[in-house]
Amino acid sequence: MVPSQVNGLRILAPAPDTRPSRVTDVAVRPAKRKSNACDACKKRKTRCHGDHPCDKCTQAGTKCLFAGDVDKRKKLALHNTEQELNAIRSLLDQLVAAFDSGNDADIQRLIDIAKSKVNTKIPSCISGAASRTCNHSLASTNS
Repeated sequence: MVPSQVNGLRILAPAPDTRPSRVTDVAVRPAKRKSNACDACKKRKTRCHGDHPCDKCTQAGTKCLFAGDVDKRKKLALHNTEQELNAIRSLLDQLVAAFDSGNDADIQRLIDIAKSKVNTKIPSCISGAASRTCNHSLASTNS
């Protein structure tokens, strides 16, 4: 019996893979759609890429309008971020004033406040405040 045969049947090699590799598939994919679709695409229930005007509205010849106040989650997140930014600015202004006045007690109090707002997973970047710079962000807290 020939080694290329088993039980009278010929052994076949696997078919060559003619599918393109997945690496090229990723590079060809279009950008993901935006989380906010225009009003016309929402009404038509079609994919909207978020451009202004979007392709679907251009093709249909309709006005491409985005309702800004509809998404309450984004509005709330923006409001919280603005509050946090204002609190950080206020703390920074107070810290600069304390450094200018040379009041060590105020400086230490403000550094302690800033430390309490730093995310606990991030190493403290407030210690030695004037001698180093720190690129870590402050944690999201309500002030």
